[in-house]
Amino acid sequence: MLNPYLLTSETVAFCVLSYIFKIKVNNTNKKELLIEYGTNENLSQVEFNCEKKKEFYIGRKQDADININESQVSREQTMIYFENDNWYIKDGGKEKPSG
Repeated sequence: MLNPYLLTSETVAFCVLSYIFKIKVNNTNKKELLIEYGTNENLSQVEFNCEKKKEFYIGRKQDADININESQVSREQTMIYFENDNWYIKDGGKEKPSG
């Protein structure tokens, strides 16, 4: 996923190692994004709201919004951001793709 991918109201699912991620834009409030993540046995939910913050990270770094403490995961594995009234997801962080 080199270029940003536009997130719509459809659910986007992807895996990072043994972690599953399901991402969906809130149909009622487009400024909210719901993410279910974890392993098959243990799923968690987190809601992101662009009114509080515009960029969210999944990765190994300590201050990642969703932290995956695995050596095979990049510090900034995935970036999710809100821009021009849309949510986008991309590989890596602002500067470069994940390793």
